[in-house]
Amino acid sequence: MRNESYALTIPLFATFEAMGSEPIHIEEELQKRAERIQAYLLKGPHSYEFREKWVGEASGWYFQSVGKALRPALLLFACGAVSGEEETALPAAAAVEVFHTWTLIHDDWIDRDKFRRGRPTVHEEYFRRWRRALRLPVERAHHLGDTIAILAGDKLHGWVPRLLTLLYFSSYLPVEIPLTLIQMFEGEVLFHILKGEMADVYYSQRPIEKVSFSDIDWIHRSKTASLFEYSAVAGALIGLKSSHRHHPLVDSLSQFASLCGKAFQSQDDILNLIGDEKTLGKPVGSDIREGKKTLPLYYAYQKATPAQRRFLSSIVGNRNATKKDIRSAVELIVELKGVQRTQRRANALIQRGEEFLHPLPDSQHKEWLFAWAHYLISRRV
Repeated sequence: MRNESYALTIPLFATFEAMGSEPIHIEEELQKRAERIQAYLLKGPHSYEFREKWVGEASGWYFQSVGKALRPALLLFACGAVSGEEETALPAAAAVEVFHTWTLIHDDWIDRDKFRRGRPTVHEEYFRRWRRALRLPVERAHHLGDTIAILAGDKLHGWVPRLLTLLYFSSYLPVEIPLTLIQMFEGEVLFHILKGEMADVYYSQRPIEKVSFSDIDWIHRSKTASLFEYSAVAGALIGLKSSHRHHPLVDSLSQFASLCGKAFQSQDDILNLIGDEKTLGKPVGSDIREGKKTLPLYYAYQKATPAQRRFLSSIVGNRNATKKDIRSAVELIVELKGVQRTQRRANALIQRGEEFLHPLPDSQHKEWLFAWAHYLISRRV
């Protein structure tokens, strides 16, 4: 029932019709770049990072399966859209994926998620390994799994600046570019993501009626859109071979990516409610159990009757809620148009974002950026 509703309300953009050209199969382009990033990290000169027992192995756990690599792809597309070479930007694209991955490891640990991409999360995998290998009590095994997840994330975070320095040592760009990108990552993006994560956790403990639209939008902007924005800016600076952050084309790509990042998070909120669990690789409805204040929930709550509000308040954040309770809450959110309104908002954000692409010179990379944006709100995972 939920999947039928989903199919009726969201068009699938497996291809994107570019004006005056053949359809773009954006998923194929994303797959190519995801595989390049995976090979760069796991099979290239950096593979030794993952050979160390425990923390090294754990830091490479998520790289064993090819993710969507949406942020590295954005960086590479932005680089090409300002006439740069993707190969030059590869170290930065890898740095973005490494940075994103450490945030996933820590986020999964904070949310106590057991699965990601259909496999156990890092803390869950190493909890199982330690318990099995050493026959430890559950509590001690959990502590060790958590410890490895924290350290693995820290290891990846520490690797990011070293990857960015390769823009100077390997790609031979002016030293001001990697220095600027490192400063942006560690001095700006990191703080935004940490503040967004903390707000996400804080508001998950608050009653629904105490959380506003602006609170949720701020979380989307800080926790999600900031890394999208960075990816676009980094790609543009590398392509332009400049550290001038306020170049008109850099500003355009920055605005585009920020709006797309919020649209991406809106789609994530939708998929958590009505996506396919096997495709997602994690339980549907987990946001409800964890008390996450998402846009579909917010929109639904605004239209709910007093009785419906009481029901939603009794389920959201209730870790003892049954699967039937979660399913009933999801169905109510859909019935109250929470998903539909979130879809409309995501579409509107993408349309606004597209306007910022018009100043870019016409190119294949520009068309890929248009297609990439539409993919964000049509994806099933």
